[in-house]
Amino acid sequence: MQYSPRPHQKRMTSFIEDRQCCGLLAEMGLGKTVTTLTAIDNLIYDMFQIERVLILAPLRVALMTWPDEIEKWDHTNRLSYSIIYGEETRQAALETDAHIHLMSYSTLPWLVEYIKENKNLPFDYDMVIYDESTYIKNKDSNRWLICNALFYDVPRKVILTGTPSPNGLHDLWGQIYHLDHGQSLGGSLGDFRRMHFLRTNHSYKPMVGAKERITKQLAHLVMPMKAKDYLSLPKFTQNRIKCVLPPKNRVEYDLLEEDLFLNLDQTSVTAFDAASLSMKLRQYVQGFLINDEKEVTDIHKIKIAALRDIIDQTDDNVFIAVQFKHDIEMIRREFGNDQARYVYSGTSTTEDMDSIRRWNRGSLRLLVAHPASLSHGVNLQT
Repeated sequence: MQYSPRPHQKRMTSFIEDRQCCGLLAEMGLGKTVTTLTAIDNLIYDMFQIERVLILAPLRVALMTWPDEIEKWDHTNRLSYSIIYGEETRQAALETDAHIHLMSYSTLPWLVEYIKENKNLPFDYDMVIYDESTYIKNKDSNRWLICNALFYDVPRKVILTGTPSPNGLHDLWGQIYHLDHGQSLGGSLGDFRRMHFLRTNHSYKPMVGAKERITKQLAHLVMPMKAKDYLSLPKFTQNRIKCVLPPKNRVEYDLLEEDLFLNLDQTSVTAFDAASLSMKLRQYVQGFLINDEKEVTDIHKIKIAALRDIIDQTDDNVFIAVQFKHDIEMIRREFGNDQARYVYSGTSTTEDMDSIRRWNRGSLRLLVAHPASLSHGVNLQT
């Protein structure tokens, strides 16, 4: 496919090419992957500045998103790549001479063992890409320490993420340190805190104006981009489907909410605190309860019936986001495996990859998943 970059994508590519180390803090849909690959291609074939790149990413992103993007575009499919994955194949993949090595963060401990045994990496990397760089935000985590030890001296480094500080400004220091070794935000997390935070009991609160000062300090190093500034998306239409509990079920729900206990013929459950009660009530409205022995009892099929009505009334393929694992089991019983595929903790990476690719081709009627299973860099298209 021919690549016709939008103006903002040209700026993103140039931003990477013009800097030894940088970050694209661009929200989903702005094209971080293809713009980074374009920069890699230019740096290899046009500028002759690099020869070999390591891309670290969450597992599904390393196995699917990057390979699919490399092969998709006319200008990047000349880039050779090797996926370092699988106990039986990862060493051969690591030792494969290719432009790009793709590896998940979960493979880093094995990489350390490989170096211990072989004394060195088989190739020197000219560039390291940290995709979904929040995976390396915690300076005390093994992956942060490994990356800092192994790739400290790599001349070019890029971080990619759409959510650089999901838990607050603290998250920035660990990611930015990999780019400039503390020049922008301080040589230690303690330095960063002293500059921008106030200590309150056992936590740190950003000082007034901290966000603005940090943004200014990082202006030369990162490119923040909001999707709303560059993308024209179709208007979102929200259609609330009201599901009403029958009187018997409503009485049971109210008893559980009031007494924190419910005794039914088939099961009994106890909520020990407000958080537990909230979880039990959400389970009940979904149509089941999980008791203290972790046994699941089906209560009703009101939401499943509503879902059936929605699906029967549309010819489009349907994506179903679920909260509980048992939601998937209820949907599976209703729709089987012929119409639907499922992405959750009980499915293998190979199954997930096949499901996502079938969905993107339009050959899958229903895709059912917990949002957390698709939270990082997975392309879902219709």
